[in-house]
Amino acid sequence: MTQLPPEAGGFNSGLFEPDDDWIASAPKELQIAAMRRRFLDRYEDPANETPWDGEGKEYVFVWGGPYDPDDEIQSSFNNLSRVRDVIQQFSKGNRGGTCSSLSGVIGGPSEL
Repeated sequence: MTQLPPEAGGFNSGLFEPDDDWIASAPKELQIAAMRRRFLDRYEDPANETPWDGEGKEYVFVWGGPYDPDDEIQSSFNNLSRVRDVIQQFSKGNRGGTCSSLSGVIGGPSEL
């Protein structure tokens, strides 16, 4: 994972939140790294930690979800031209899974 500089945003609050001014002027590689960091701090493949209801044959989204990766990234970074690059990376399974919906993580979006 690409190392982000301190001016990239808030690292101490538990969930990374990029600084809007910094990300707007950052190089492409760092913009993508910041978007990925923010995203992965909040969402994951439900197969990782989300309880599975064997009888209903579905995940029980106890930490929020299901979330659509495309919607979540676009709603957070709709003013950046690099959003498509990040969405394409996630849709290719680079987030560690291949699902089309995501679960929140402990301390993630459902607990904000």
